[in-house]
Amino acid sequence: MILYIPNIIDTPLKRAHHAVFIDVLIEKISMQIGYEATVADICYSYKIFEHHGLKFKFKGYNDKIDKFIYEFFKIFRKIAEEGLTEADAYLIDSSCEKRLKEYKNLNVEID
Repeated sequence: MILYIPNIIDTPLKRAHHAVFIDVLIEKISMQIGYEATVADICYSYKIFEHHGLKFKFKGYNDKIDKFIYEFFKIFRKIAEEGLTEADAYLIDSSCEKRLKEYKNLNVEID
């Protein structure tokens, strides 16, 4: 499934915002339905698709994959439309910390 999002990574700020959004989405999904999906051998992946949007790929040999995809996008939509609660603020903080460490490590020189 490809979600078209215009100008998704046009600027470094947009790229950082979307990286944090995806981190938070994955954490919320893992907290709410991750265990059940793992037990059912369902997995998913995502990436930026040709600078035009997000591409999600779902895999699994389970008859409940359609329910997983439904729940996945229900969580996605709720976060996109309503944002996060005060109790979820730590997800943004931990994602920002993780991303900052990754960006700093890109500048490390190797001898």
